[in-house]
Amino acid sequence: MIKNMKAFTFLLYLLIFLFPIFWLPFSFEFIEFNKIYFLLFFCSLLFLFWILGEIFKKREVKFIWNRIDLLVSFFFLFIFLSFLFSKEKIAGIFGTYGRFNDSIFAYLSFYLLYILIRNHLQGEKAKNQLLTIFWLLFFSTFLANLWTVFSLFGILKKIPKIGTFFIFSPISNSLNASALYLAVIFILVLSFTIFKQKLSFKEKLLLFSFLAISLFLILTFDVKKVWIFIFINLVLLIIFFLKSPLGKEEIQRLIFPIFVLFLALLFSFFSFRSLFYVITNKLWFPNLFVEIELNLRENFQIARKTLFSSPKNFFLGEGPATFLNSFTRFKSSKLNQGNLWAIRFNTPNNFLLEVLSSFGILAFVLFLIILLYQLFLTLFLQTDTETIHWKIFGISVFLLPIFSFFNMVLGWLFWFGLAIINSLFGGKEKKISLIQSPPIALIVEILVILFIFAFLLVLALGIKFYFADYFYLKGFLESNLDKKIEFFQKAYNFNPYQPYYQLSLSKSLILKLQSEVQKQNPDPILVQNLASLSLDLARRAKKLSNQILYVENLAATYRDLINLAQGAEEWAMKIYQEAIKIDPQNPLHFVEMGKILRKKRDFEKAREYFNKALELTPNLLEAKIQLALILVDEGQNRKAIEEFEKISSEYPLASEPLFYLGSLYYNNDETEKAIEKLERAVWLSPNYSNAHFILALCYEKKGDLEKALNEFLIVKQFNPDNPLLLEKIEQIKSKLGK
Repeated sequence: MIKNMKAFTFLLYLLIFLFPIFWLPFSFEFIEFNKIYFLLFFCSLLFLFWILGEIFKKREVKFIWNRIDLLVSFFFLFIFLSFLFSKEKIAGIFGTYGRFNDSIFAYLSFYLLYILIRNHLQGEKAKNQLLTIFWLLFFSTFLANLWTVFSLFGILKKIPKIGTFFIFSPISNSLNASALYLAVIFILVLSFTIFKQKLSFKEKLLLFSFLAISLFLILTFDVKKVWIFIFINLVLLIIFFLKSPLGKEEIQRLIFPIFVLFLALLFSFFSFRSLFYVITNKLWFPNLFVEIELNLRENFQIARKTLFSSPKNFFLGEGPATFLNSFTRFKSSKLNQGNLWAIRFNTPNNFLLEVLSSFGILAFVLFLIILLYQLFLTLFLQTDTETIHWKIFGISVFLLPIFSFFNMVLGWLFWFGLAIINSLFGGKEKKISLIQSPPIALIVEILVILFIFAFLLVLALGIKFYFADYFYLKGFLESNLDKKIEFFQKAYNFNPYQPYYQLSLSKSLILKLQSEVQKQNPDPILVQNLASLSLDLARRAKKLSNQILYVENLAATYRDLINLAQGAEEWAMKIYQEAIKIDPQNPLHFVEMGKILRKKRDFEKAREYFNKALELTPNLLEAKIQLALILVDEGQNRKAIEEFEKISSEYPLASEPLFYLGSLYYNNDETEKAIEKLERAVWLSPNYSNAHFILALCYEKKGDLEKALNEFLIVKQFNPDNPLLLEKIEQIKSKLGK
């Protein structure tokens, strides 16, 4: 139990206030990445404050413990065991790149936060501490609301420096997660307002201002599941209020909650998102968008298949940061039907299903027991009127993992809330005297020393890894390829264990290689070095993580080196076969295999792969184009033209079929038809260099040299060092007398 530690209390309250709104513009991802660093550092520091204060000042260790604490500790133990037995340990350490919040360090931070809050809220001061925490959450969320409103109206973008690093909301980069977090705090503040008997005018003004702004934002976001979430909470809030003494005396306090209840009911059944989308686009924020989430039924099937894929997965799951692996392996073919087939979900529909697939059946059952036990305490154990709003908060906490996956702010809110609800119902104080038990004292002191060393090591590595992401961000934003490679190299040097940096550096080196090869006199040594380095980095990335991104990158690297490295063709096919096993429903892997076989002139096998791609995704344009190109390779140009005409009519906004039609008509001396198709192609895709080039040849054949020169000059913008192009431009200029 933590007492008389002013520095500790100050830092803990600072953490509670700052965490929801904390972000920094120095890393690739501004919010989640920085919240993890912030929470891990603060919780570790506070944990040291607590332990050292207990040991060196009192020569004893006191802590509060009950059944839920034991269950929570076992749950996090299962997460750690899942990490130890996972094949994706690097992903487990760093989290899925871009998401980050599924790393083992995020879960460690949540556990430390739970222990700290749990042991802080005890004794006679608990009510005052809870009141302080309420106002900290209130003002923190109020600031976030104001930021979001300013974002909606475009005010922040106009502020120097801040506008450069624009974020929509400091709470989360997910609109749905921001809306759900806001709904939880909205319910908490509303509960506090109607149950609090004495409020000053200033307090009423602040509370109702908060509720009005929050409701405006929730209406603007218009997320259906958030309305259902609010509806359930408000029903229980009204029931609690009617059972309380206030229910008989001040029934008028329910007017606003009932109004919001009917609003939530209306928006739960009828979507007004299109209306609000038009309003927000016209009036203030042009980029408000619908956030796509994985279907609940699909998510359940993925979790079930992951669970039964091996005995280890059944008991301990796939491991932290492996949802993307489960999704690619076990997604159904139904997801390929429609325009969203290429989307890869690295977040589940809700946290419960992530627990099932990532941590196994044992952790899942344990987590369900924690939720149900906490729900029982919240609903049936009595508290006084002064803290009843925290019981309503407990309902929100119970619903969170059912309604959403956990990013950093929702995960923080859940474990923070669980600790508060658990503290309302007490626990037994455990005391370990270090004076009376020297052997135990020695063990505890050794563990504390190890924790200090671990803290310092993680701090040092954390600083180094943060610099790595800082340089990755600079490289990502850099347009100059050489400077981009330089920044990516620095990112890799600071953190050689992050495969995503190696993937990005590998791709950049391939781009430089392709640029060098196009020169009139390419440097053979540079070409060889770039090929070797890019391939080595792609191999290292895949060795660190076998996630589909790194398998695809290695396969694509071999593919791009087919004419430059011996055996690259066979290796590309081998790695693409591996990609098909990992992601069997992805038609693009079959298309890439077909392309390689087409180059080898194995047309029958190539057709098999292209047709398999079309079985998975019937509207896949690339597969249809490749099947038509096989006809060209076989010399059946007239039949190929018929196929491309069909494709072009089926995809009237696609420029690639028009390009191939133009090329075929040009080769058949049907220049006018070629010009017609190619002019439409470059109109649809103004930067289509190859289409401009063939169109220039058509104009030249027709005798329209001015138009031909203009088209060649456009091509030069994209290929400034191409010797054949430069020679062609000089020939045309010479004919025109320029």
